[in-house]
Amino acid sequence: DDAYYDFLSQGIAGTVVPFGEVHTPGISGVEENGLDGTLIYWDGMEINLPVPGRHNVMNTAAAISVAMELGVSPEAVKRGIESLQLPFGRGQIIRGEVSIIQDCYNANPQSMRAALEFFASLAWKGRKVAVLGDMLELGSETRQQHVALVSEVRAYCFDRVYWVGENLAGQFTGAELVLNKNEFAGPGVDDIADDLCAYTRPGDLLLLKGSRGIGLEKCSELLLAAPVCRGGIGC
Repeated sequence: DDAYYDFLSQGIAGTVVPFGEVHTPGISGVEENGLDGTLIYWDGMEINLPVPGRHNVMNTAAAISVAMELGVSPEAVKRGIESLQLPFGRGQIIRGEVSIIQDCYNANPQSMRAALEFFASLAWKGRKVAVLGDMLELGSETRQQHVALVSEVRAYCFDRVYWVGENLAGQFTGAELVLNKNEFAGPGVDDIADDLCAYTRPGDLLLLKGSRGIGLEKCSELLLAAPVCRGGIGC
């Protein structure tokens, strides 16, 4: 499903297999169930996609379209999707007194926006804490994209935001962070660790999103290893 589909599909020597909620034959509806995943109505069946986020529905639609093209049975398609297990850092859901969306294997402007939109859309009784790392390997677009990201994230009004990495944290002075009391910044995970552990409390939902080189999974390790109490972790 793309505005440029007709253009991109022209002049292709091989078979063009379209996909998406519109282009994948048989998809009649999608029902999002928060962190529990997504229900896809396809070919008269209900498929429980164990991965949350509308952007992952598009990935699943691609898999369905290719499977149909290759002659895979609908029953096998359903079994395959419902048995999906995510690899490290690809939108993993870590449940506990503090719940974590660990999506820190890769980051670029498009995937960052998709993760933030999903995070913001979740109905959650507790606080939402975004821990965001630099998007690496953007070349000449590096500064522009990171400045734009800060502006976009602030519009969501999350309970707290941690900026991690030289490109994100480097935009702020100490005085600016004092004025924005719901933000904290540091060039690396070690620089935000104490504040993150002191701030986080049971019922919080964290999003970890950044490039692999930032190592945001260390935040999960810290929070899972620390005792949790009402005033914050490790208090």
